[in-house]
Amino acid sequence: MAEVRVAGNFGDRPLVVLTGGKPFRPPDSKYQEATDPLNDYWFHQLQPRLTALSTHGLLVIDDHAEEPTSVVQAIDEVRSAR
Repeated sequence: MAEVRVAGNFGDRPLVVLTGGKPFRPPDSKYQEATDPLNDYWFHQLQPRLTALSTHGLLVIDDHAEEPTSVVQAIDEVRSAR
């Protein structure tokens, strides 16, 4: 995040922030209480802030974000926005 702050913003360049839709699940349920704030920060603060680095930012939350099809769709979004 520090590197992003130093870089400034992307202006009006197209940007797609592709993130998985499944919250992190700790290996043991006794850690769930500590994990909930991390998930909240990830989905409701960090990802939208990254998206806001461009006036043409788009946040895509996808349960299959790591699959090639989702990545290709995100790339196509950026390419078509040019």
